[in-house]
Amino acid sequence: MVRTRRRWVCDGIGAMLSVSLPGCRQHAKNRLTVLTAAVMRQALQPIVRRFRQATGFEVDLRLGGSNYLLSTLRLTQSGDVFVSADRTYLDMAAAENLTEPPCVIASVRPVIVVHQAANESLQTMATWWSIPHRIAIADPDAAAVGRATRLMFERHHVWADLVERISNDGVTLPTVGVVASAVKLGSVHSGIVWDVTAEQFGFSRIIDHPLMQGGRSQVAIAACRGAANPDAAKAFVDFVCDDVKSRQTLEQNGFALD
Repeated sequence: MVRTRRRWVCDGIGAMLSVSLPGCRQHAKNRLTVLTAAVMRQALQPIVRRFRQATGFEVDLRLGGSNYLLSTLRLTQSGDVFVSADRTYLDMAAAENLTEPPCVIASVRPVIVVHQAANESLQTMATWWSIPHRIAIADPDAAAVGRATRLMFERHHVWADLVERISNDGVTLPTVGVVASAVKLGSVHSGIVWDVTAEQFGFSRIIDHPLMQGGRSQVAIAACRGAANPDAAKAFVDFVCDDVKSRQTLEQNGFALD
């Protein structure tokens, strides 16, 4: 779906956005709540600061797995903007009239990260699969990277085998950031995370494989239909999607731009 570009503007946005946005001044609570996939935290923080400086709106980032956030939105219908690491969840939200149609902003794909002190032979997909070690994955029913992991391994008819390995000597965790932290701390030997997460955490041991290409996912953003200030929510979406500096920030944080 092609997204129609619109210029939503607030007082104070300066040279880039220079017309007042209806509702900005009148809204007593100059605050937006952004439900965002955990992988987006580092990239969104500088974008949020620039948006606050330009508009005066505070932005609260509420992190979680993409499917968990969708479930929260369904239950509470609270939140102003939804950012998902997998566009599928935003397409579902839009179909259920919970959000506007999504804007795709970037793409990510899974990789395997390995703890620095883990078995030196853990260098390829073949050795990762054959050598017994403790593995972490994200919950496929909560996090986008978990869903991508399940889809990748299902395509190759080995998902049941991976689930058995995890149940015997592994762990399922709620978000990609928690998986990366577990590997970094050494509580597990390896984990499946987004390529962006691997870069942000500074992993030097990364296993990539053509199989992982099948898990590529589109990162998308949309304004929630129940937003307390719909104009400001749409302004933030446009700020992320269309602003040159915002896109540069995404790229600098390792995201492949779409």
